[in-house]
Amino acid sequence: MKKAVYRITGDAMLLAIYIVLSTLTIKLTPNLQITFSGLAIIMAIVLYGYSDGIIIAFLGSFVSQLRSAYGLTVTTPIWMIPPILRAVVFGLFYQIYLSRGIKLQDKKIMFFVAVMVAGLATTLANTGAIYLDALIFEYPVSLALIESIFRFVSSIASSVAIGAVTLPIIYALTNAGLLRDRVKSKYIKTVLCYLFKGDECLLLYRNKKENDINEGKWIGVGGHVEKDESIESALIREVKEETNLDLKDYKKNGIVYFEYGKVKEEMHLFTSSNYSGEIKECNEGTLKYVKVSEMNNLPMWEGDHIFLKYLLTNEPYFELKLIYKDNKLLSDERIK
Repeated sequence: MKKAVYRITGDAMLLAIYIVLSTLTIKLTPNLQITFSGLAIIMAIVLYGYSDGIIIAFLGSFVSQLRSAYGLTVTTPIWMIPPILRAVVFGLFYQIYLSRGIKLQDKKIMFFVAVMVAGLATTLANTGAIYLDALIFEYPVSLALIESIFRFVSSIASSVAIGAVTLPIIYALTNAGLLRDRVKSKYIKTVLCYLFKGDECLLLYRNKKENDINEGKWIGVGGHVEKDESIESALIREVKEETNLDLKDYKKNGIVYFEYGKVKEEMHLFTSSNYSGEIKECNEGTLKYVKVSEMNNLPMWEGDHIFLKYLLTNEPYFELKLIYKDNKLLSDERIK
């Protein structure tokens, strides 16, 4: 129920954004202009899904037609088709990539291609709408076709602008943990946190748990995300369970996709210097504050040294894929 309320509220906000953006244009020449109403449709599909994009396109174009100088006419349904087609085309691209386990926004070139193809399809539909409008209201078809040429050029410019604006918004929402991951991942989600105090970092030496993949290694504190639990809730719970410390503030630094044989983890990395409480004994290993300058000398997973370098140098949000075999790092790839 809560998710449904959030989704309806989000759709309502995007609908309002569509209506506002449909009234705003950037005129390059008297006949060439850039419009951003398609941004709301793209965001609806990325945030919530295919059907939401179509709903925003349908309702947004209907309200925009009512607000136009022509108001409600016999051709209103015709003019509603182009925005809906934008949602259909972009939605198809997005769904195809989701079915492959890929977020389209992670493939920047294909994201722009999808936005542009959807924009051109919209313009093509607009051309048909102009032609039909000219026939119904009996004004010269030649004028309509000339206008369509400018519309195609404007469509390309608008698509580039929409893509350039939308991607940073998507990345910002992702980094803030506000964008639901709709990819059906083969990875088990976990959290890993590094707690800092001055020039020291709290690490866990794994030496107590049986059949522990991390045995004999120093790592941060964390664990598995439970079913229907948010990443942030899991972080706070795991830190409390393993250290007895209460997180007051934290930063999400990135994600590490860890593969070791059949073990596949999507580790969400966090750091924090703002916490309270007294450390208790952990049943998975020995907790100890270690000088940051000495961390690289400790026995760790090879890949940990890679992402710890990012953490310790305040690298912007990153995503890393690490593949191991028999404790040997076979490959490391910076995804983002």
